[in-house]
Amino acid sequence: MVRDFQSWVIVLLILAPVSISSNTLDTDSSWTHVLVLDAEVEVKWIASDPYFMTMEMSAPTVGYVGIGFSPTGGMAGSDIVVGWVDSKGVPQLRDFHALEKGAPIQDIQQDYELIAAEEKDNKTTVRFRRRWETCDEKDDMIIG
Repeated sequence: MVRDFQSWVIVLLILAPVSISSNTLDTDSSWTHVLVLDAEVEVKWIASDPYFMTMEMSAPTVGYVGIGFSPTGGMAGSDIVVGWVDSKGVPQLRDFHALEKGAPIQDIQQDYELIAAEEKDNKTTVRFRRRWETCDEKDDMIIG
């Protein structure tokens, strides 16, 4: 089943800077959807897998990138994933949720799986996957 993410409000976060890494992402031309939010901020995803959503987000920053999925278009009730490359060059990914506008809360159950991340030429790119339905009723919304 093809998932239509353009009906969701997608929030892209660009946060604090960290050191540059050389963790390389393989190029992949199998993206079923590409959303260019401006000239340099891009979100791609594969919606053809019946169990998993695979997504890649990139932005012109040496720091964190994140995306939130919200049924209402606001931050409250959103499911958020944030990725970055730490000061030792190790890719990181965290699952969060928001109860209201403000700092997100890290989920107890981490449902996003990091595939790869890199910082190259002042651009941060993070690729990850997540089940369409995580059974984490407390913190994650069903996507799709």
